[in-house]
Amino acid sequence: MIGRSWSRPRRVAGGVGIAAGILLLTGALAVAGGPASHVSVLYLLPIAAAASLLGTRAALAALAVSAFCYGTLFVVDPPAYHGHDDHDGLAAHIVGMWAATALVALVIALLVGRTTAALRRRQEQVRALEDRSAREARLVSLSTLAAGAAHELGSPLATIAVAARELERGALEGSPRDELAADARLVREQLERCRAILAKLGTSAADPLGEAPEHIAAAEIVRDALVDLDPDLRERVDVEDAPDAQILAPRSPVVRALGNLLRNALDASPPDAHVSLAVEATRDRLRLRVRDRGAGMEPGVLARAGEPFFTTKPPGAGQGLGLFLARLVAEQLGGGLRVESAPGRGTTAVLEFRAAEGAE
Repeated sequence: MIGRSWSRPRRVAGGVGIAAGILLLTGALAVAGGPASHVSVLYLLPIAAAASLLGTRAALAALAVSAFCYGTLFVVDPPAYHGHDDHDGLAAHIVGMWAATALVALVIALLVGRTTAALRRRQEQVRALEDRSAREARLVSLSTLAAGAAHELGSPLATIAVAARELERGALEGSPRDELAADARLVREQLERCRAILAKLGTSAADPLGEAPEHIAAAEIVRDALVDLDPDLRERVDVEDAPDAQILAPRSPVVRALGNLLRNALDASPPDAHVSLAVEATRDRLRLRVRDRGAGMEPGVLARAGEPFFTTKPPGAGQGLGLFLARLVAEQLGGGLRVESAPGRGTTAVLEFRAAEGAE
């Protein structure tokens, strides 16, 4: 088991157990064998265990305790050699034994500690790749669903559009019913918009990003996302001045991702409340921060935010795909999505992309 995956109580218990083992070994050597016993090599075992289970710092601490206990044995019960008259040479030999043992233990602690740390990093990378692969697999399913929806809904939408035109023509040719004609025109306009959206989904099913990357300024992303909102919703978005920063990405997916966050924030906020949109730029990152004035999320809900088809909206008000698609777009472009929320404090969604220099 990798040491850092342990909880703090288990790490403390493990450290206490290793220290107890060192003390027991020292007591056993003091009773039988002394420091010259071949069993003293067992001091290396708790040091190696600390390095593999608890990390390099714990291994160095175990090394210090072992060196102190082993050195104490040389003082309390110095090894005696029959016929040895050179006391200075004997003292130097004793010090050499202690130093050699401590040096070997130090090498083992550092080697095992670094190997364990490298293995831990590799496991974290594997887990991240597995999570990303799973999300991309879900994206393939969603793309297939979008292509099927475009194929299945195209014909009935075209039929509805024809019926709406006939309704408008009949209303105009008969008695003047301006209100009825305006409603019919509105139906036809919205149907044309739905057909355009479905056509776009159908053409981008094979490639979720859908278009070639280009240099886009932060101000352009904000402007295009606001243009896609209805005028009454647009007035409720408070935008901070966007810094002079660019990203290298397909324009439409990025704009749609930000638009999804803005719509979610507006839906979560009271009807008369405003939401804030802040743009932050560093040398290699561009962050779009959207904050609502809603009720916030409980920890259990926050943990599931971004899952496909999970939504807290009333039935029919949303499909739970906005955060999911925004995260997928950001991750495919080398960024990510972070959601911060607490009950009574609203929700903040941070959409992050690589800056143009880093993307290149």
